[in-house]
Amino acid sequence: MSFEYCDYEGDNHSVWVNYYTNASTSMQSTESVNGVAKCNQYYLSSVLTNLRVVEDNPSSSTNYYGAWHGYPVARS
Repeated sequence: MSFEYCDYEGDNHSVWVNYYTNASTSMQSTESVNGVAKCNQYYLSSVLTNLRVVEDNPSSSTNYYGAWHGYPVARS
């Protein structure tokens, strides 16, 4: 199973994904992407159970957090 995440804005704010799988109760994070139409494909060895997209807010100590999306979040 895999998912793709992208940054489609030229605002210099990095984007990454926080996620959980059925293999652990610890939140995991992907590498960030930054730039117009920059994407990353992320491959999982376990079942994805929850994810959210996060965007960096460099002018603040708080990032922009998307809503959590629980299982099933994608097709396998």
